[in-house]
Amino acid sequence: MERVSTYRGSIPVLVVVPHGYDDTNTAIIAEEIVEEIDAYAVINRGWRRSDVHDYDKSFANCNNINHIHEDVVKEEFLDPIIKYTNIIYDKLGPPNVFIIHGVGSSIRKELGGNTLDVIVGYGEGKTPSYTCPVDYKHTFMSLMHKAGICAYQGKAGGNYSGRSPSNLCQLFRSKYYDEDTYTMQLEIIRELRSDEFTARETGRVLGNLMQDLLLLRDYDKNYDANVDFPCI
Repeated sequence: MERVSTYRGSIPVLVVVPHGYDDTNTAIIAEEIVEEIDAYAVINRGWRRSDVHDYDKSFANCNNINHIHEDVVKEEFLDPIIKYTNIIYDKLGPPNVFIIHGVGSSIRKELGGNTLDVIVGYGEGKTPSYTCPVDYKHTFMSLMHKAGICAYQGKAGGNYSGRSPSNLCQLFRSKYYDEDTYTMQLEIIRELRSDEFTARETGRVLGNLMQDLLLLRDYDKNYDANVDFPCI
């Protein structure tokens, strides 16, 4: 089986799965998004998350910008991301990149309930490095809220903000500065990807919301200002 799958789409959405080998059914969510809206995608299926890079053992953290510039990982995983964003720019306009992760069910217990579905990271921090405009992030979270998805946002200094300079979410800020490519990372709770059917339904819903977001990208404040999005 190939370690990385790629899909060429027809709309300016690129879905990236850095931990498809380790995060249960995140690859299936991405596959369904591709099927639903004909998005571009780069899905890691074979690189196993590791603190060290060893291509002979298929060890690499594909969410780490430093790792994905190493031999073999770069050719298999990073190069298609850059290739597809360039194609999207040339043919369709500014790219919209969504990085799909999985988060464990224990986080709901930490919150004292079972409402959290998705955590959105976009570079919040004490010194933020936003990977998309705040209004754009708000708009997507509002769309999720209306669809019945309980979305939290990654807080400054938290584990889910996508702020670290080595985090893949920062690829088009800390490594290749490009303010027109918008990136969000989506941490999806285990319950929304617990089996293939559930993961595909999650992908179908998220795909349609991504497509809806494209229609609102160039307009300011297309979100419900009365919704107070929680942080974690």
